[in-house]
Amino acid sequence: MLKRYAKNLLALGVVASALLVGSQSAFASDGVGDTRETAIAISPNSAAVQTISDSTDVDYFKWTNDTGKTISSASFHLYSPSNNNYDLYFIHVLAPYNNFESTTTASDHGNGVEDSISFSPIYPGDTVYFKIYGHDSSQYGSAPYTVSFFTY
Repeated sequence: MLKRYAKNLLALGVVASALLVGSQSAFASDGVGDTRETAIAISPNSAAVQTISDSTDVDYFKWTNDTGKTISSASFHLYSPSNNNYDLYFIHVLAPYNNFESTTTASDHGNGVEDSISFSPIYPGDTVYFKIYGHDSSQYGSAPYTVSFFTY
């Protein structure tokens, strides 16, 4: 319980830092990161801010493990704005297994609540994608969401 609390506190700190300082954050318009090929690069232990501008907008983020070593575990957190419910879909491309793709959807917790996913291991050369989208066609707007990504 204490470990989970510490992780959540750390996640909140990174999000607050990104919002206040602007480190690794960006407000982007529709057309940015709309596909895996145009995914927004995100670094471990950072946060980013985006919007879902209309009912068809989606945003992809990605990270490739180019560290040369296996990362034991990681987590990705989505903080929807209070008036919207955004969902998180995860794709893990496993380099040592002929780029086999493992996918999952994070549990949905509703408007303004954190959805997150934890995964492990991340092998050298693996790429992970995170897709953010509205829970239904009415879930979009100018209020930003925040994501954070951590490796352990």
